[in-house]
Amino acid sequence: MQTRTKRDGKSATNANHGPTRGVRILPERVGRPNPYGVQWSESAWDEQSQQEKRRVRTLFFPTAADRERKAKALRDAKREGLLRTLSRREVDDWAAFQTATAGTPWHEVVAGWRAHLLAGGVVLSTVTVADQVADFLKRIGERVRAGTFAAGTEGHRKQKLGLFAEHFGHLRPAEVKTDQIAAWLDEQKTAAAGTYNNYRKTIGIFFSDCVRARLLAENPVARIPQRAEVRDEVGILTVPQLAQLFHTAQDFTDGEGRRKFAPALWRLSLEAFAGVRFGSACRLTREDVSPADKGIRHPAASIKTRKRHYVDGYPEQLWAWLAIAPAEALTARQYLELKSELFGVARVPHPHNCLRHSFATYHLAARSDPGKTAYLLCHRDQKKLWNHYKGNAAGAEGQRWEGLTPQTAPALAREWLDELAARIAPHP
Repeated sequence: MQTRTKRDGKSATNANHGPTRGVRILPERVGRPNPYGVQWSESAWDEQSQQEKRRVRTLFFPTAADRERKAKALRDAKREGLLRTLSRREVDDWAAFQTATAGTPWHEVVAGWRAHLLAGGVVLSTVTVADQVADFLKRIGERVRAGTFAAGTEGHRKQKLGLFAEHFGHLRPAEVKTDQIAAWLDEQKTAAAGTYNNYRKTIGIFFSDCVRARLLAENPVARIPQRAEVRDEVGILTVPQLAQLFHTAQDFTDGEGRRKFAPALWRLSLEAFAGVRFGSACRLTREDVSPADKGIRHPAASIKTRKRHYVDGYPEQLWAWLAIAPAEALTARQYLELKSELFGVARVPHPHNCLRHSFATYHLAARSDPGKTAYLLCHRDQKKLWNHYKGNAAGAEGQRWEGLTPQTAPALAREWLDELAARIAPHP
């Protein structure tokens, strides 16, 4: 610290001190009661200009030791960033605070204020939307890997929440308002009501997580209404189309004489004749399927509801098709690619989820027992059956579907091939 003393009317550097950094040791005032001075600068409120300005302060001491103690304290405070002088405005604010709280100690006032926030379900936090999204997705990933969430959950939520965080990531969850979220939803490519509701649901789940973490008091998405969805008819295959699909899977050979699509038969049969979802068909193993008991044990990880089920009473043709299906070790991606190619080679249309929809339609038509069909589909109730499948097929078509076996498939498939030929034949 550099200090300066005055000798013979000139300033000289005292080698015992380093750079002063704004704290100056003043020349000794010989003959004065308090000859040893120290000087420093600080911020102060200027009433005339109504702004903070720097001002210089000076103190004198009777002994050099007193001055050095003060100078050292100033230097230490400055080094630690603690040197602070209240402005007039800050003094006035503190006085007003003391008056308003009747002199209650500030820490008691703060404790009461925090209790008020907690009672409203809010905690003070600097966590941003981006921070919480990252933490939320991390926990989703852990649950997917633990088998308590479906595999596709992480990807779906990551895509939507990633877009949301790009827009609102710098804000705290409590700072994002309902009208802002509604405007953001409108800006997404969500023309279809179902897609819009999907985005709304994902963002709502995220904010529910924020409420549980007490980052805000209520879910702002709750006040955004869903859009009414117009339910289209589900896509199903005709019985001859199903027969052609399975006949191709069973008997088609490639140029080297290999039954190319036979490895897909086992899972394909579960989709078409047990109504198992694609994702569940990929997870089920042969140990889960019991031809002897005519039942399937659905592990929680293979069910959309994440609840374990043992289901029996499936139609007889399921077991006939499973019996001729060769052992295979396809991954989900390999099965998807082989299945997609099979539809093309068989020249059969491929509406979304058509095998499960076809099972629900024809089983209901054949049995006229919505409760049984819902049970086999692992539905919680019959609502979807009445909304989507009832009346899609006549009872006679349901009976034909039940008769679709490895033995009858070639003849039934011929009906679809004849129909295709008639479509492309030239008109006379």
